[in-house]
Order: sequence, then C-alpha cells, then structure tokens
Amino acid sequence: MSKQSAQQTRYGGGETLAGILTRNDIISECDNGLTAILQQNLSNKQPIYFIPNDVSNATEYINGVSTYILRIYGTLINGQKARVDITGIKPFFDVAMPDNEPLSIFKPRLVKIILGSEKIDKSKFGIKVIHAYPIRGYHNEKKVYIRIITWNHYNRTRILKEVRKYGIETASDDITNVHYYRKIAREKKLPLSEWAILNDYHYNPSTNLPHYSYYFHVSVDNYRPLGENKQNNPIISKVLSHDRILVLTWDIETYSGRKMGDLPDARNEKDQVFMICMTVHWKDNPKPLLQICLDDIETKPDPEWITVICRNQINLLKAFALCWKNLAPDIQIGFNDSQYDWPFIIKKAKSLDILEWMYNHMSPESSNIEKILKWNYRKSEIKIYNEKFYSKYLKIPGCIPIDVRACFKKLYQKSEASSLKYYLEECGLGNALRYQELMVKHNVVNDYREVSSIAYVSLSDAHYFAGGMKVCNLLGAEAWSSNMLCSMIASENTESGKYPGAYVIIPIKGLENKRPVTGLDFASLYPSIIMTYNLSPDKIILFREETINVIRSGKKIHMIKFLFNGQTIEAWSIRHNNIPEEKGLYARVLENLFNKRKKMKKCLNKLDEESFEYSCLDSKQKAVKLYMNTFYGEAGNNLSPFYQLQLAGGVTSAGQCNIKFVKKFVEDKEFGVKYGDTDSLYLTCPEECLQECDRKYKLDQLSQEEYWEEMVKISMEVMANLRNEVNTELEKGNGTPYLNMAYEEVLFPVVFTGKKKYYGLEHKKKPNFNPGKLFIRGVDIVKRGQSKLFRDVGKEIMNRTLKVGNEETIHQIVEKVLWENVEKLSKLDYDEFIKTCIWRTKKEGKRGNISVERFVSQMEAKYSREVLENQQLIKKGLPANEYLYKVPKPGERFSYIVVVPEEIYDKCGKKIPQQKGDCMEYPDVVKKFNKKINIDYYIESLFGLCASFINYDDKYQPSPESLSKVLDRKKKSKEKKLKIVKDLLQSNDSPSLDEDEIAKIKDEKSQKSAKKWLKNYIKNLRDAPKKEEAIICHLWKDATTQAEKICSGISRAGMINNDFLNVLDKIADSIHLKLSDLLSKLSKLNVEYRNRLYELIMQAQKYKTDITILEEYIFRYNLESECKALIDFRNTWYKVTGLEIARFQALSIMQNSKKDNPSESDIDEIVDLYC
Repeated sequence: MSKQSAQQTRYGGGETLAGILTRNDIISECDNGLTAILQQNLSNKQPIYFIPNDVSNATEYINGVSTYILRIYGTLINGQKARVDITGIKPFFDVAMPDNEPLSIFKPRLVKIILGSEKIDKSKFGIKVIHAYPIRGYHNEKKVYIRIITWNHYNRTRILKEVRKYGIETASDDITNVHYYRKIAREKKLPLSEWAILNDYHYNPSTNLPHYSYYFHVSVDNYRPLGENKQNNPIISKVLSHDRILVLTWDIETYSGRKMGDLPDARNEKDQVFMICMTVHWKDNPKPLLQICLDDIETKPDPEWITVICRNQINLLKAFALCWKNLAPDIQIGFNDSQYDWPFIIKKAKSLDILEWMYNHMSPESSNIEKILKWNYRKSEIKIYNEKFYSKYLKIPGCIPIDVRACFKKLYQKSEASSLKYYLEECGLGNALRYQELMVKHNVVNDYREVSSIAYVSLSDAHYFAGGMKVCNLLGAEAWSSNMLCSMIASENTESGKYPGAYVIIPIKGLENKRPVTGLDFASLYPSIIMTYNLSPDKIILFREETINVIRSGKKIHMIKFLFNGQTIEAWSIRHNNIPEEKGLYARVLENLFNKRKKMKKCLNKLDEESFEYSCLDSKQKAVKLYMNTFYGEAGNNLSPFYQLQLAGGVTSAGQCNIKFVKKFVEDKEFGVKYGDTDSLYLTCPEECLQECDRKYKLDQLSQEEYWEEMVKISMEVMANLRNEVNTELEKGNGTPYLNMAYEEVLFPVVFTGKKKYYGLEHKKKPNFNPGKLFIRGVDIVKRGQSKLFRDVGKEIMNRTLKVGNEETIHQIVEKVLWENVEKLSKLDYDEFIKTCIWRTKKEGKRGNISVERFVSQMEAKYSREVLENQQLIKKGLPANEYLYKVPKPGERFSYIVVVPEEIYDKCGKKIPQQKGDCMEYPDVVKKFNKKINIDYYIESLFGLCASFINYDDKYQPSPESLSKVLDRKKKSKEKKLKIVKDLLQSNDSPSLDEDEIAKIKDEKSQKSAKKWLKNYIKNLRDAPKKEEAIICHLWKDATTQAEKICSGISRAGMINNDFLNVLDKIADSIHLKLSDLLSKLSKLNVEYRNRLYELIMQAQKYKTDITILEEYIFRYNLESECKALIDFRNTWYKVTGLEIARFQALSIMQNSKKDNPSESDIDEIVDLYC
C-alpha cells in the first residue's frame, strides 16, 4: 500500500481511472488465507458465511411472471462484496372474517372487491383460508382469516389498499413497498444485519461487474442466521468478530467565483467543487487503508495520499464516480454531507449533464436520469430528540450513506453545538478528516448492527428510523411466531388525551447537609410492570362480563382503572402466575430481552473494559435496554399500530400503586422520604442508625469530613439491606420477581430545588467528597441555550452550598454570589453573554418561539440588504463585504447576544417598545460594532436562576388567602372546560385540583416572590451608598440639633478654625467612618434595618418629631436588645452629639477667656468629657 500511496496520477475523462486500487486489490494485500478458504467452500458447496449490509425489494420475471425477490448486498469472510437474491417468497396480507358474516358470503364478496380493482386479474393473486389468534383481546380459540397471496409486493399493495377502502379489517398489512423487506424478515426470522449462512445456493463469480465479486441465488429456507454457532477455525472466528465491511469517508471543497462571500451554491455555474478527499477503512479500524485526493489543478503530491489531477470540474466528478466504482464501499460516511456535500454534487452533476453517467458507474444497477432523481436521490427525515434532521443523499444499491453529524446529534442530544470541531474535541480528536475515528470511538456501526438485528430490520433502518418502528417489527415477529396476527397500520380513530402520569412526592426543598440521601430506584419500572401484570394486547379484557367468565375459569386478573379525559377507563389483564404458556406477547418479548441483557452484562464482567470486545458487548446490552424502555412509549403512542389506551394507562397507574406501596413500607420503618418521582424515592436513614457516629462527632472524636464519611458508609449499608427487604415485599405482593429496586448512589450534601431538579455530591462505592463533577439533575444550568455567565453563577452557588465545612445557608450564598456577579457584569467579555437557540419552523395550529421568529425575520431582511450592497460593489469592481447576517437554517442551533435596542419612534414621535427578538444579535456583529450588551436582561435571567435556589424559604411561601384565590380561579376554569363536553362527569361532584397542581401553583408563587425579593436586594445594594450617606447626614444633623438644644446659651459667633477644632474634625472623620462601617454591617445582617431607618428619614422631611430619628426607629421596631451592631451604631451616634457639644463648650471657653485657642488641658478635658 505504501508504494501506491505516494503517487500522483491524472484523469482526462475516460471510462477508467488509472492508479487507484480496487476493493479486490485491497483485499489481496491483507487476505490472511481467507480467499482460499472461501474458494474451497464454494468448490465443495459448503455453507458460506455472509454479512448482510444493504437490503431492498426487487422483482424478476420467472416463467413469465413478475416475481418478488429479496435482494441483499453484503460481504463474505474475506471482505469481497456479494449480492444475494433470495427467492421463494410470496407476498401476502390477511383479511379478518367479520363476526356477523359467514365465510360462504364474505369470501365471494372479497374476491369481487379485488377483481373490481384496476390492473388486477385472477392470475395475480390467490386465496387461502387460515386460522390464527387476533392480537387484541383474550381468545381461547383461533379466528378465521383469509390470506391474499400475490406474486410480487406491488400487486399485494394495490389489492391491500383496495380492500381497506371498504373498511375491512386486515392484518400482516405493512403498506409501504419500499420497506416490505421488514415483513419478510420478521416472519421468516431472516438476518438483515448480522452474520448469515447460505446453504444449497447457486452462484456466479461476477467477473464482469466491478461492484460485487459474487452473485448468489438462494431460497428463503436456505438463508439462515449464524446464531450462536462457534467456529473452530481461529481465522474465521476472528473475522466473524471483526467483519470486513468497507467504509469510505469523504469531504468536498467548493469555491464561489461570484466573490460574494457567501456559501457556494451548486445552482450557480460560477460556484464549483474543486477538490474531493476520500479515505477508505475497514469498519472497526480508524487507520486508513487508502487516502485519495481529487483536485482540479496541479498540486504538490502528498506522500500519504494518492493525488489525482483532474483539470476541470467535470473530470473531478467523473473521477469521484470511478473511485467509488473501484472501491465499491459498503458504508459511506461524511460530516453534514447529507445537508451540503451530496446536494451540491447532485445539483452540479445534473446541471453538467453527467449525473446519469456517474450513477451508472457507481451503481451495480443501471438507471436513467428520471428514475435516479425520483428513487435514488432521497430525502430522509431523521428524528433526533425534539427536532428533525433532514438528510439528502444519493442512494447507491449496496451502500449505506451515514451522516456522522446526525449520529452524533443523537449521541450528544443536550450539547450546545453540533459542529465537527465540537465533536472532535469532545472525543479528544483533532483532524477534520477523522470521521471514521469518531465512528469507531463510539462504536456507532456496531450499535446500529445490534439494534437492527434484534428487530429484523436493516442497518439503514437503524440510522434513519426511530425506535418505535423497530419495536413494532420486533413485536410483529414474536406475534407471528405465536400464530398471532396483527395490523401494522395505525388506527385513524384514536382519541388524544391525558392518562395518569407518574406519581410524584413533592420534594422537601433546600439544602440537606445533616443526613445523607439515598436514591432507591425501580429497575426498568415500566417494562417490569408489563411483565409483572401481563400487560399485553392479547391478555387485556375490555368488558366486565368477559372478565367474570375468565375468573370463573380459575384465572387471576389484574384490574386497570384510571381517568382519561374525564371518563373512568376500566379494563382487566389476565395474570400469568409465572406460567410461561400464560405470558402475553409483551411480557414474552421483554423477558427475552431482559434475559439476553442479563447474560451480556455477566459476560462484560469477564472482559477488559478497554478491549474492543468489551466495547461491542457493552453497545449490545445498551441497545437491548433501549428496546425495553421504548415499549411503553409505543403502547402510548396513538400513531402506532400497537397503541392501546388501556395498556398505556394500566402501566402508569400500576407504577403509581407500586411507588406508593414502597413509600408506605419505608416510612413504616422510619426512613425519611425527601422526594419521589415515577420510579425512585430519595430516602434518609432512621435516626437510630446514625446515633453512634453522632455521639463521636459531638465528643470531637471525628472531624466534620470523617463524620460525613461515616454517615455515608452507614447509609450505604442500611440501604442495601432495605433494598433486599423492599424486593422481598414486592415479590410477595405481586407474585412475580420482575419488580425490584436498586440503589446506585448516595447524595450528600444534596439540594432539592423542585420536581426533577436537584444536585449533590455523589458517592457510589465509597464516600467521595472531592468528585470531578457534581451530580446534577434538571437544574436550569444543564439546559441547552444558557449563557456562560448563567452557568457559572449556577455552578458557583452549587459548589459553595456543597462544600465540606460550609456553614452558610443557601440564601446567604445566593445573596453573595449574585451581588459579586452583578458588580462585575460590565467588565465581562462578550463570550460570557452568548446564548444559543434553535429555529424551528412554526407548525400549523401551534405557536412558535416569537423571539426567534422575529430575529430570523430581521436576519432575512438584513441579509437581503447585504446581498444587494455586495452586488453593487462587484459591479464597481470592488471586493464584496463579508456577510454578517446569514439566516439560520431550520432545526439548526445558532448563537446570539441580547443587546440594548436602538430607540425607534413612530410617526407621532412616540417610542416603539422593543421585544427580545429585536435585541438579539449575532456575537460577531456585537463585537464588530461594539454594541452595548443589555445587562438588565442578563441580570433578570440571574434573578430567575437564583430565585430557584431560595424559593423554599418560608418568607416566600404564599399566604393561605392568596393561595385560596388562585385555587378558586383554577377550579372555576376547570369547571368551565368540563361543561363544554357533555356527559364526561356523571356525578354532581365539582372538579378538584390534585396535590400536584397545588404544589405547582405554590412553586410559581414562591418563585415569583423570591425573584421579587432578589430584585429589591440588588436595588438596595446598588442604592446602599446613597442611602447610607443620607442616613448619616440626617443623623449628624439630628445630633447637631440635640447639641444646640443642650448648649442653647452658647453662641456660634466667633467660631473659627483653630487647633482644638482641628482635633474635633479628626474625631468627626473617625466617627463618620465607624458609622458607615456599622451601617454596612447592619445591612448585611438584615437589609431592612437600613431600609426602615431610611424610610423614617424620608418621612422626617415632611414632619418633625420630638425625639431623634434613631431613637424613634429603635423604639418603633422594638430593637433595643435585638442586635448588637444596632446598639453599637446608636452609641456611636451619641458620640456625634457629644462631639457637637464639645464644639460649643470649646467656643464657650474661648469666648470667656477671649483666646483664639483653649489650652491643651482644656482640650483634653472637653474631649474626655464629651467624645
């Protein structure tokens, strides 16, 4: 390979490309004898190992009839590519016999309906009567179905659609032709993404087709999964673990000749692709087998790369197609290539009239331009968390295109960015052409492989489709194995609404640093509930009469009862009593997955965590867990064919019952419950468990950290015992071992700020008070979009509250941290204020993000102006300016800073109020034009954050009167809504608000109150210097007035500066400073001390009192003995009065002695007496 990789070659536009290795060339250099083994197996007609990769549906004329073929592209043990056509498959769907119509009447009617359809005649379908169990409802006997069998999937779909027009119930009815292979795979248990064995096959070496080396024909019964069969040959065994799937990575470089400074656009002939770089790898190896650079100009060769000089853009694109043809990759990956590279290449190739040429050289199946654009240039919608990723690519048969950015947006769902640089930094990688390293590091392809193999779907399905589809296919496979038929088409008449949610125990908010808190969690709660109560469509009864008959037959039942849209929903599930034959569809599938995962986790314990085998197996067990947790979601998804209201509500209502049962059990054992939600309880140990370590700490036998460590150790031991007791009770109460609890961590100290919002120091196997990071759940700083300032303030508050030795309350910490950060806001760098947001196009009937929509609208207008300005510059022969106002793409996250808005006035001169969307600017724009940051906006966000930490305080809780008013309003609103819908409530009972709703209202009110307090707190701190000076000035004036009253016989006439008065001035300065310090100290103790005094001073300006302001203040608020600092302040103020008296006494002495200065002895005597 080294000899080849240092070369430079040229391409002039022909049918072949010299100097580029083929896939078979690469294989021959690292064969290890595998080709010889393969050839021997082929010669002896022995089974062939085949790893499927890309799957499609096809038809071939057999005996003059268009017949269905399942076509699979994949690789053999040596890495050579093969095409396998699976035959003997007859597409069909099933029709359920109506209960009120005999077969003798229904069957002819059905045939008549089919024959009435266009292009359907008797030769294109057959009919067969079968018997099977319906998936919905409990059935002792099989039901009659009519199976409609066709020659190919196109005829099947046409007939199916025609039958459904008449409202006839169908089953086995996947309706999308493109994905019909999923139905075949689940019914025949065919491997579509894991090793298969070919038996009794026919094959042809494909010597004249470079896209694959072998072409196999095999009947469906002779294409089987490898399964658990182990190979004695170590060479083959190694290959089965590290299959030779060939991966091609690519990246394009484009250029715009328009010099507009904009992103090149393929629709413009002046915008071109001038370079394409490719690397080639085996799936599990980040090291490249080959590196190719296609360039349209002469360039210095790189010894690590094969450089192909193409001279022009057409040759460059053709060379790319020929490289693809030579390499015949199984997987193609790029970064954001489905949103830029592929669309650019396709549009450019189409405009240059070479797209058809390129496709027919890249693809093993030729086509024309119309079909290529219709069927092969695809647009897929990938659901990622709460957004959609739109992917465009050229689908070449035999190759799976994967956009790395889409993969990593799934893996890093909460990340602020989704750039290649960001993901490389997250994974500790540096080079931009290292997509393969990203994929290998996260084991992406093997993860996809495991996900798809479980559910009998393709590798492509794993990337492009969400988990719900895979769960449906897996359920369909298990149903088919159980002779159970189900429809794969979602019902169109499902009612939307709210069924019971999770049970939540309102958290005891605030800092817990007295006792460790341990989380006791249900292991996979909802899957366990489904297995425990046999919640499955085939085991659920909807009618009371039928339930009575089942009970009389000796079976046990579980009752389901909950409210849905104001109505009581009742149903019953038949318990399995741990008898395998009695377990429903869902329970069987989940138990199989559970046992599979348990076995994998056991094997993990024997492997090195750094090994490739560990990584692969860990990915598999996580994939299984993903399936298990997706089951409940699919049951509650009213767009799913497996949706069932009674089942979904039955799961959540049973979850509530069990968490309540455990709560009562632990409380009876004197454990404290700090918080509970859905599947977990956060508990403190009974006090008696910690009495001994309490005693040692009080006797100073333990330091604080040792004391805390001891409490954590004891909590771990106590909770381990409690877990065992709880699990014993759960099994005793439910009669099955599926529902059980575990504890993973002790949190201490810990702070609860609200539902699903808490943070603390996590201790797992042993106490650890110096972890690398905090344990945080739901607190606003972990949410995407927040500024660095916001996050830093939150983290600082958290770190201080959890610090060992902290003696401050959260309130005190919040006050300090907030003030410290507000003080330095004007000195912070721009980057501290950057926030991020996603622009999502507004859905019909739904309100979008008004601020973002307003911002985007303004960016569109500004960008249009920039385009016009640049066009004018180019016409004048001047260079275009850089674009500052590019419009965000839908679904993309963008950065912004909120700035002080420009003042805008209407025609009448009235100022137009500005909204947030008017104040949002790109960071580069803010920096370039030195725009003023809207500090008030960021302070407001800090108020909300800080209020969430302190809203637990009693002083912020709503009064019973205010809470009662809000509750009354809510109740009346509820009554009004219920009156609109008739017959929802049969009784005359008025609707009530549950505990959760009341807690929500209290949270809102306390948050609002805490936020208001913080605003006043900051305002007071900002106003403090002015208020303090006003207080001291007024009190000084008061003192002077008092002195004048006492020395009323002494005249101020003749008072001049002298040594004595200079001494008094120095004393006055010292007293003034002390008064200021004491006043600041009072404000820190309680800002109301200063504020009330200031209010009295303001009132004193309107009317006079007989006593001084300070005396009135102390008397009015009864503060005589409340605060030492206040007493010190009063006593210091008395010195002011003494000081002013001293001035008058000195004046009296001077007047009597007729001297300008009193003697030193007189000065000392006066100072000692009055100051």
